[in-house]
Amino acid sequence: MQETLNFGKSEKEKIRKALLAFEQAPTTSYFEEQRAKKDGCTITLYDSGKVSIQGKNAAKVKDELLAMLGLQPRLVIGIDE
Repeated sequence: MQETLNFGKSEKEKIRKALLAFEQAPTTSYFEEQRAKKDGCTITLYDSGKVSIQGKNAAKVKDELLAMLGLQPRLVIGIDE
C-alpha cells in the first residue's frame, strides 16, 4: 500500500525533525531529501515537500506521522497538468 502527503517547502524542516524519530535509511536519488523506516514501511521526503509512505502499514504510519506533526488528514482533489 502507499499513502501520499503533500506539504509546502516551508513545512519540510518540521517533517525532517519528525522523521528523525524513526530509523533512518539512505536516500536513493537526488530529489529525495530524507528516508526513514517505520513498522515495515519506507517513508520518503522529497525536495518538493511531498511525503510518500510505502508498505503494508502505510495508513497507520501516515496517521502516526500526522499526529506527531499535530495535523489532521484532509482530502484535497486536484488535477495534475
